[in-house]
Amino acid sequence: MFVAFSHQLTDAQMRDATASLNVKTIIYPSEDIQNLISNIPDDMEAREVRALAWNVVDEAMENDCDYLFIAGQVELVHYAMEKVRKNNYMTSVNSVTKRKSVEVEMNGVVTKTSVFEHVRWREII
Repeated sequence: MFVAFSHQLTDAQMRDATASLNVKTIIYPSEDIQNLISNIPDDMEAREVRALAWNVVDEAMENDCDYLFIAGQVELVHYAMEKVRKNNYMTSVNSVTKRKSVEVEMNGVVTKTSVFEHVRWREII
C-alpha cells in the first residue's frame, strides 16, 4: 500500500490493512514528495499541484502497489484519484474513522478533545 499524507499510519490502520486488504508492505513517498504533500505552498499553481499528485501516483506504480491511500489538500487528492481512475492502476482506499469526544475537567476548566479511531479501510469508487 502506498500511503501519501502528512502523518504515519497508526498501528490500528496497519493491522487492518494487513488483515482486510492483505497488505504486505507500507510504502511512503520519497522525501521530496513527502515534504511537499505535508506542506503544499499556498502559492503553488494548480498545474503544479496536479503534477505533484501525478508524481505520487507514478511513485506508487513504480513500487507495484495494489492500494493507494492519499489524504490532504482537496486538489491533490482529486488529481491523484483522477489519474488512478482514468488508468485503473490500483485501488484507492480511505481510512474510515470514528470520532469520539473526550472531555476532561481540570481546576474548573473543561477541555474537549476529538479522538479519531480507525474503523476500517473502504474502497473509493
